[in-house]
Amino acid sequence: MICRIHTTKGRSMSGLINYLMHDKGRTDTSERVAWTETRNLGTRSPKVAAKVMTATALNQNEIKRRAGVSLAGRPTDGYVMHYTLSWPAERAKDITKEEMMGAAVASLKVLGKGKTKKRSWRQFADEHQAVCVAHVDEKHPHLHIAVQMIHPETGRKLPTSHNQLKLSRWALKLEQEQGQIVCPKRRSNTRRRDRGEYVTAEKNKPRHIFELERDHQDHPSFDRVQSEQKKADDRLARKSEDLTTSQQKRRDDLDARNNAARQKIIEDGRRSVMAAKKKVRDRFADRWDRFYDQVDQAAATFAADEDRLFGRAKNAFKTLNLKGLWDPSRRPRVLQKAFDIVTSSSARIERFKKQQLPRERALWLEQRREEREAVAQAKKAVLQSIREQRRSYLVERQTLGVQHRLENAKLRAEWRQRGIDRKAAWALELEQDKARPRRLMDDIDNTRAMRDRISDKKQRGKGKDTGRGL
Repeated sequence: MICRIHTTKGRSMSGLINYLMHDKGRTDTSERVAWTETRNLGTRSPKVAAKVMTATALNQNEIKRRAGVSLAGRPTDGYVMHYTLSWPAERAKDITKEEMMGAAVASLKVLGKGKTKKRSWRQFADEHQAVCVAHVDEKHPHLHIAVQMIHPETGRKLPTSHNQLKLSRWALKLEQEQGQIVCPKRRSNTRRRDRGEYVTAEKNKPRHIFELERDHQDHPSFDRVQSEQKKADDRLARKSEDLTTSQQKRRDDLDARNNAARQKIIEDGRRSVMAAKKKVRDRFADRWDRFYDQVDQAAATFAADEDRLFGRAKNAFKTLNLKGLWDPSRRPRVLQKAFDIVTSSSARIERFKKQQLPRERALWLEQRREEREAVAQAKKAVLQSIREQRRSYLVERQTLGVQHRLENAKLRAEWRQRGIDRKAAWALELEQDKARPRRLMDDIDNTRAMRDRISDKKQRGKGKDTGRGL
């Protein structure tokens, strides 16, 4: 069995179902459709099911609200998964619908993810809405499965990591249970992956190349033309890879330059902020010196007055504070402090020191205010530099984006020309095949004519010799 996931980011369920329900290139016939089935839907009609599945996807946020699921996270980039299950051509006569649907249901159970350390919920494709369509337009029987990736009850999107590997392992296990390995390469690749090797399968050919080669596979020069076209495709593919790498490097270099310039602005800004603070503090250093000199001089005078009775009375008058005396609740405490000041020298000295604190605090607050103003100006200049750097970066990135789009457009034009050249190569080979019989007949005619001319010359030469002899 061959399992192949065609897309996990589809955006049109109706478009996919319409394609599966009709013949290729036709919208009025359905000869290739053998039978259809639906899963987790209230209808058996694929067209109605497509509308239901589309409505489920469009109402994802509402379903999450009803289920109590968080709406956080990036928006869904697509909600249609399409994959196929294909059996060997030898099974075309004996395979049944029940066997194919059994395989489809089993495959749906392995797509998704179970509980992990980071999340407490499981989600697999067998819980999602799906439509199965069997086709008979190929030699091998195959089944198309269209899955609506938004859970109809929780609104969560179906996890898609390593789904192709999960299908491959499931198919290998199924073949081993049936006792017949149809795809030995899959078994060897699985064993290599189990040993820790990184193994990737060969990429599928695009449909237009596959159909073009299929139409000419009986041509006698098929291998030669195919090899030549593949070499040309590989050269252009390497050019595409080199362009992608170059564009990514240019983006990384631009981001690195921007980050370095931004970091330099921030470092310079920090130094400018510290310089602004230092400038203010240096300006206030003299004022602090004068303030402490005044405090020391006043303290010395206060201490000298404590040696005299009149001086002690003066100091008591300076430090006495009767504020709150008329408040009955505060009066006892005020009187107690007044008594301590009048009777205790240490109380007067302590009170004198507390009286100097408001002046010191006022000077400190003034310094802090000027520091904040200076820092604000420095930060404003830094933010302005960062904004200018950001604008310059956005202009460079936009210019680089335009350059990349032009390069990509040129590359797409080369790929389109590559397709034209591919068709022209096959057409030229066909024309040469048609012209080859004509050239062969022309060569035969020319050979006959030359032989006749040579024969005539010989006959004429013989006649002349005979005449001379007579």
